[in-house]
Amino acid sequence: MRKTAVGVFVVASLSFAVGALAADRPDWAFPVTDKAPPATLPDDGKPKSAPGSDRSYTRAQIEDLYNPPDWYPGIHPAMPWANPRKFTDEDVYGLVAYILAENQIIEKDAVRDAKSLLQVKMPNRDNFIIKFPDKI
Repeated sequence: MRKTAVGVFVVASLSFAVGALAADRPDWAFPVTDKAPPATLPDDGKPKSAPGSDRSYTRAQIEDLYNPPDWYPGIHPAMPWANPRKFTDEDVYGLVAYILAENQIIEKDAVRDAKSLLQVKMPNRDNFIIKFPDKI
């Protein structure tokens, strides 16, 4: 009896899975990649503004992913420094050397300074892909 119940359960589960795979996939769940992307508007060089903001930016400045525009700077001012210049250069180099040593990129007894830090060969250096090379 128990084997029969398990067999019926397995057959029902498989038939449900096959039926679900055979059903049409809804368009909203599976994006269509053969459609052309929307055309971007050309940059006319004229500054654009947002409602309630005293700032204005060109389209190139708006679309700059590395330096997004701050339309409302008064709402979120820059983060204050709790202890400015708390760490010396030696402290920073020591921290970087510790992190690199813990990740087995450099030897644990390696001493790092401004010149020797530039000599470190990062493991993924050949696989780095620049997403927007025209922005460099």
